[in-house]
Amino acid sequence: VLCVLTTTSCFAPRASDKVVDVAKACKALGVPHVINNAYGVQCATICGDITSAWRKGRVDAVVQSTDKNFAVPVGGAVVIGRKGCVDIPRLVDKNYPGRASMSPLLDVAITLLALGRKGWRQLLEKRQEMFLRLKEALARLAERLGERVLETPGNPISLAMTLDAFHRSDACQGSNEKTRFLGSMLFQRSVSGARVYAPGKKQDVNGAVFENYGAHCSTYPHCYLNAAAAIGQSPEDIDRFIAKVEDAIAERQQVK
Repeated sequence: VLCVLTTTSCFAPRASDKVVDVAKACKALGVPHVINNAYGVQCATICGDITSAWRKGRVDAVVQSTDKNFAVPVGGAVVIGRKGCVDIPRLVDKNYPGRASMSPLLDVAITLLALGRKGWRQLLEKRQEMFLRLKEALARLAERLGERVLETPGNPISLAMTLDAFHRSDACQGSNEKTRFLGSMLFQRSVSGARVYAPGKKQDVNGAVFENYGAHCSTYPHCYLNAAAAIGQSPEDIDRFIAKVEDAIAERQQVK
């Protein structure tokens, strides 16, 4: 076994992996442990879990995205090693000389210097407020559409709203492909963070075949739409997103 890879931030309805329990097992078995913490820096709950995993078990490296956590353009990552152990970050660093731009480093440095400690903390607090606002807005939209927001208490960043009524409607007639097309319609409306899942897609990944690819369970019983409350989001962003989702569904309903 090369290592165990856990994930803290992922699309709802999946919740964060139990990184503390995995870290304890890896320590007992002497197996390296890497945490994919893509969105997790902006979430106090996830950061607390990782800190506990480091303290109680084995964590060799934590990897997080700069654009997802620091409100900068896409293209960078932060790799953190264990306290007092810089081997893995240095090995990663040696793989990139001459092949990676330093723009992400400058973006993060300039952004954090401009924000300062107070500005950074305000962004983190606002993100928590936006998560609650997004959840409430999705719940109101779901009620109007005959859907519901899935309860995923273990996921403090991503939300999911069912698309079951939409899937059964005259527009889709139970067609998984027609339901998934809603995602393309949202992308055309400049909604880049949302994701639509409907079953029926099979994917071969290096010899491993995944049934109903796109969900975290091959027999998940719902079609759904994902939306995330990430750092830098504003109330106006949420209002525009809800309006575009409702508009796209209404337009799709008109197509027979």
